[in-house]
Amino acid sequence: MVVTSNAPVYLEEAVRVLKPGGEMLVAYSFGGEVFDRAKEDVIKLLQKNGLKLEKLKSLDKGVFILGRK
Repeated sequence: MVVTSNAPVYLEEAVRVLKPGGEMLVAYSFGGEVFDRAKEDVIKLLQKNGLKLEKLKSLDKGVFILGRK
């Protein structure tokens, strides 16, 4: 599992180190509503990098995104 919090996400590097079936968790304490509105773009970006969106959930002002290789 690759975990990042309130930092830029380097998808190519995350995908490189993940084994098949591995998970990437991205959490931000801000911007939840932005990610909700851009969910389709998030899905496309993850797919482009070899990941499948498992969950995108806003919590208060934050958000978490869970992807699987």
